[in-house]
Amino acid sequence: MLRQTTFNKSAAAWQDLLPEGGKEVAFIGRSNCGKSSTLNILCGQRKLARTSRTPGRTTLLNFFQVEPNRWLVDLPGYGFARASAKLQETWSDLVSRYLSTRNSLNGIILIMDIRHPLMPLDQDVLEWLIPLNIPLHILLNKADKIGYGAQQKTFLQVKKALEKMNGSIGLQTFSAHTGLNLDILQNVIETWLDLHKTPDPSTCHPR
Repeated sequence: MLRQTTFNKSAAAWQDLLPEGGKEVAFIGRSNCGKSSTLNILCGQRKLARTSRTPGRTTLLNFFQVEPNRWLVDLPGYGFARASAKLQETWSDLVSRYLSTRNSLNGIILIMDIRHPLMPLDQDVLEWLIPLNIPLHILLNKADKIGYGAQQKTFLQVKKALEKMNGSIGLQTFSAHTGLNLDILQNVIETWLDLHKTPDPSTCHPR
């Protein structure tokens, strides 16, 4: 089902968003975390989401249709340094409003670089997201860049830190380059979008 995903539209302002209805899953993370690459491998399409070597190129809310009334939403990366302060403020306001008031939002995928997880901005975002009570799942991306032992160590460190935040948060290691643990992510997305009936994967473990 995810392989049938198509780009629908981009939104630069609140009035540009799709009408409420159906179910959406949003992807968020630092501007160099690999959001576009994650969307592409998730949907089995190399050019579905635009990728760039320049962090922060995603400056709009991009809507991708999985099937009628089922959407993936690529949000602008946070921490981008090359945009003007005025544009950063505009994007931040739009993203904040979307995440805090969007009734169609059924879950959030937060992507971090496994080599640098829980950076100050990541922690700020988590502390803001947790009280919203929206299902949240963290990808420790770029796991192919480090060894298995280091993956396990980082996973456990992040898991321990998340437990102190008092939030029910899914967590997994992942690689948008190799597809490591792609099936776990697919199951989370398909469950949140109600594409199949399976138990809620609120807690995931690395392999």
